[in-house]
Amino acid sequence: MQTSRGMARPRMTARRVGSVALLVQDEEPPLNEEWEDWLRLLKSFEKGPDGARVLVLTRGGGPTPHQRSRISQVVGKPNLLVAVVTSSVKVRFIVSSVALVIPRIRSFPWEGLREAYAHLGLSTQEQEQVGRNLAEMRRIIGVQ
Repeated sequence: MQTSRGMARPRMTARRVGSVALLVQDEEPPLNEEWEDWLRLLKSFEKGPDGARVLVLTRGGGPTPHQRSRISQVVGKPNLLVAVVTSSVKVRFIVSSVALVIPRIRSFPWEGLREAYAHLGLSTQEQEQVGRNLAEMRRIIGVQ
């Protein structure tokens, strides 16, 4: 799933790779339409979002307060396991506020992708699949 919906360049793109939900975001907050697509992806897991593993790479964009409130409105209080990879102090602050709703969320520096994989418990094969998908997703939205 990609959340571009006809925009010249999406601010974020998301997809599911096996049991992992991936989100790559540029430096801007997502459009509400993009965020709603992301929430639908989270709800697509067989048991709902409970127990899902989520990997987010962002260059500084993060959900708005309204979008953060939609997490609990749409998916309840899930038992998500989340790794957010960013160099943005602002996003790290957002992660700490989201931890009130999603306690198993943790942030990692941009160079900490391997540590994020470990936090999510990804196997070597999953890491390879996720890595290939992340590279493609980064090209889609222009994140280096």
